[in-house]
Amino acid sequence: MIWGAVFGDIIGSYYETHCTNDIDFEFRRESAFTDDTVMMAAVCKAITLDSRPVPFLRLNARALEYAAQYKQFYSFYPNAGYGQMFSEWARERGFSRQRSYGSVKEDHQ
Repeated sequence: MIWGAVFGDIIGSYYETHCTNDIDFEFRRESAFTDDTVMMAAVCKAITLDSRPVPFLRLNARALEYAAQYKQFYSFYPNAGYGQMFSEWARERGFSRQRSYGSVKEDHQ
């Protein structure tokens, strides 16, 4: 399943900016992996490092483990096509919870 997601990300990357309705589209040499593949690899590494079920009381600690992998993988591939706010967060030191990402819920409070 993971390989399907990786291949889909790579094959579809060209068509994110060159839309087509043709179901017989070509594989383009310009295609490349994107931030989706990089973050999927980060999640896989976090799971590989600790695949035990996460008890409710450890959710925050486990979230920090995932965040550490996101930041590390971002540092390996900083030009994979991340959004500006994610890139800013990934470059910050530490894991501040104070940053607002402008979700609809936050905007209406």
